[in-house]
Amino acid sequence: MIPARRKHRVRPLSEGRHPEPGYWNAAVPSICVVPLQQHHGSRVHPVVAVGDTVREGTVIGTGTGRFSSLVHAPIPGKVLQIGEIPMPDERSSVAVSIELAGEFDCLGKVPAAHPWNELEQEEILRLIEEGGVVATGRGLLPLHTLLRRRHRENRARIVLDVAQSEPYVHSELEAAIASPHKTVEAIEILRVALGAERAVIAVNSARRRRTRQLRREAAARGIATVRVAPAYPADLDYQLANAAFGERLPARSLAIDRGIHIINATTAIAVHDAVVFRTPQIDRVVTVAGDAVVRPATVKARVGTSVGDLIDECGGLSSRPARIVMGGSLTGREVTNINAPITKGTASILALSDSEIHRAPALPCVGCGACLRSCPVSLDPVFLVRLIQAGAAGQAVRAGIDSCVECGLCSHVCPSRVPLTEAIRAARAERNRSAS
Repeated sequence: MIPARRKHRVRPLSEGRHPEPGYWNAAVPSICVVPLQQHHGSRVHPVVAVGDTVREGTVIGTGTGRFSSLVHAPIPGKVLQIGEIPMPDERSSVAVSIELAGEFDCLGKVPAAHPWNELEQEEILRLIEEGGVVATGRGLLPLHTLLRRRHRENRARIVLDVAQSEPYVHSELEAAIASPHKTVEAIEILRVALGAERAVIAVNSARRRRTRQLRREAAARGIATVRVAPAYPADLDYQLANAAFGERLPARSLAIDRGIHIINATTAIAVHDAVVFRTPQIDRVVTVAGDAVVRPATVKARVGTSVGDLIDECGGLSSRPARIVMGGSLTGREVTNINAPITKGTASILALSDSEIHRAPALPCVGCGACLRSCPVSLDPVFLVRLIQAGAAGQAVRAGIDSCVECGLCSHVCPSRVPLTEAIRAARAERNRSAS
């Protein structure tokens, strides 16, 4: 029996020292290692060879499947190597290593703006596809495939998600604050691409002052803003659908099934650049934080820049970290190789100390129910993990394992430090590998 939805907000969550406001452009690395599989979906294959010379923005990877996305060279230079590399999410990907050489076509230059108001829907979608824009939220799917999804019963609506609520992570907020005009214009572009009747911006109520200019730009174009509580998680599909449109979605449903497209700020800005400037998605705004980082900050870096280079950009390490994580402190994946590259979906890199991760040995479950009470989609994590351990995959599916959003709260609140989220994530990954 699935219990009724309950209050699940956990606050406050420690996030160490806050990164300073704003962001700067990180140094361009001498070598970029660019994974071709930066999204879930169809395989991407290299279209360059070792020894080839590429320009900034040259297509280096493409696929033929419905869910494929183009990958572009983030720097000009020479292709040094092509080979498989492990990814933090336990997948592997072909990667293209590029050594910096030659002149930049975009860096340090103001690109020519192209009028988009007269473009048809399909033309806008084609430009987004050619720009290799990936939806950078939980889905990590090629954006053009999501935008082409049509709904017979529900008119398309848009929520721009600037309510990023996971501790430490400020990349979406800083991107939107730094480029409010781009962000809002991107909403207008997406409205045309989708034929959307409404668009709303969701902001964190604790950051009203910092989002003032963004909200003014939106109001000038007739786009409303709504505030969500500064709790975690605050930006799941059903939460944003309810805050933006008063629509009561079941906790485990996807907003897109109701015609609601939830877009992150970095995705919106990538859409703007692809349509207005005709430039591909080759960089990413990333928060670098954690008590082991000398100067926690948010930086804009080229895709393929290594984790180590970005930590060095922020002053290096002040102490030996207990764990380095790519992504949020609750949802991210541990990085064991400091040379691992960032991708279009990398929101943050965290070098966490022992005090931040609360490291302790796992003990037997005491049956306190804290994980069950905290689950935002009303699952029973302990029951799911017991089914996994018993090899009862079918029962785990019926109990809702596929509805888990991997928010990490169950592991966070567990007094016995049982790695619940990790067990569920590993079981789902294994099932996906078996299916493929």
